Amino acid sequence: MPSETLLYHPLMFASRKAWRKIIDRYGPAHPSTRLTRLIIRAAMILETPARLLETRRIESWMRRENPENEPIIIVGHWRSGTTHLHNCLHSTGAFAILRHVDAIRPWAHNPLHGRFSRHLAASNRKIDRMPIHGEFPQEDEIALAAMGTLSSFHFAYFPDHTDPIFRRTVLLDGVTDEELDEWEHCLRFLFAKIRRHQVEPLPILLKNPGHTARIGVLYRRFPGSRFIHIVRHPYEVQASTRRLVKNLIQPLSLHGPSEDRFSAGINRRYREMILAHLDQRKLLPPDRYHELRYEDLTLDPEAAVKAIFQHLGMDFTAHHPDRLRRYLETIRSYQTHPHPEDGALRKLVEEECGFALDLWNYR
Repeated sequence: MPSETLLYHPLMFASRKAWRKIIDRYGPAHPSTRLTRLIIRAAMILETPARLLETRRIESWMRRENPENEPIIIVGHWRSGTTHLHNCLHSTGAFAILRHVDAIRPWAHNPLHGRFSRHLAASNRKIDRMPIHGEFPQEDEIALAAMGTLSSFHFAYFPDHTDPIFRRTVLLDGVTDEELDEWEHCLRFLFAKIRRHQVEPLPILLKNPGHTARIGVLYRRFPGSRFIHIVRHPYEVQASTRRLVKNLIQPLSLHGPSEDRFSAGINRRYREMILAHLDQRKLLPPDRYHELRYEDLTLDPEAAVKAIFQHLGMDFTAHHPDRLRRYLETIRSYQTHPHPEDGALRKLVEEECGFALDLWNYR
């Protein structure tokens, strides 16, 4: 069955230089995606003036201002509840975030409540039907996927190379200092975009599952960074991650119709990511790292958010919980997607991820 031609694909907002590097590394693309690729390239050409103007504007601003080196970063394996935590913290009004519109279109100037933001206003996230809006917070990995070659999100576009992409972009195996310098520059570029939208400076809050096994590098590159790690029962995480194939990877794949290559290695990649994270967190001072369970966040969101504020040394004043409650009311009817019981997966999790079950009291 041929792939559906996409009128929108996130890579249409990449630079042509990044596109060539990505295709050279992960191609060739499947012939059935030819029209999608033509649309991507046409959009890149149309975006060139906006990209050049924004690059000049942001880099000039970066030269005048001190580079940001104190982001607060939410990490956790995919489907661990990072988005819910991100939205809860953002709802308090205490943090600056990367907007969805800027993550999708990182190289262009996107005015507050501009046309592109309004176009995204009625969207729902394909993975889990969570509502999204152009002004909502979004993970920086989506932006990094359009800005260079070092992004775990590329496995959604090139699933035939899921394992090499995971090892290179999440575990950072074989990545050179030059590549990390370019990646760091992209992050600083995003920080500058965030800062330029602010009336008053607020702590920058990022969310990115891909950063879970990069906290050591991030801490070295941004010595003021702090990390919030959210964990969830490994079985629930892996069962939910399988849905990525149908709802994210298949629609965006440039390798054509995707077989279940992504699902086959979920347990192993979970284990490698979490073990790398646990090893790297030993390098962090205690005041730079906070951990919570998704189950505790859903049971008492206000208490979990208050504990994060206290750990960050921030006042949790009356208007913060009021705003949080208003946000929670807007998602009160939202229900998580039920997963059919998979005995084989549960057994695999118990055998190979027992360390996580024990560490986070999931036995």
